[in-house]
Amino acid sequence: MQGSLHLKLCVHPFVHVSPLSFLGCFITYSVFCLFAVLVALYEETDKPNNALDFIKLHLGAAGPEPADTETLRMELADLQQKYSLLMEENKELRNRLMQYEPSPEEGAQE
Repeated sequence: MQGSLHLKLCVHPFVHVSPLSFLGCFITYSVFCLFAVLVALYEETDKPNNALDFIKLHLGAAGPEPADTETLRMELADLQQKYSLLMEENKELRNRLMQYEPSPEEGAQE
């Protein structure tokens, strides 16, 4: 983005930047980002019900809702349990298979 380039130019490590100059760069960058999000909202074909949530989401201020987070945690715990059950089943099936088929090392020796 041009705004981030402008901000990076303002805080070059070899150039002394006064606090007021840095503040000016920060304000310019902030206005640029907000303007870009408002343009994206204007150009959105499927308008969201809540414009403020749209802006927060595109500026990175909004994270997942607490209910969504809890749902994801429950889903993660469920999938981890299923994974461990499948790993146990896989181990059991491999042991049963070894009873009926010789291992590759034993077959090579014969």
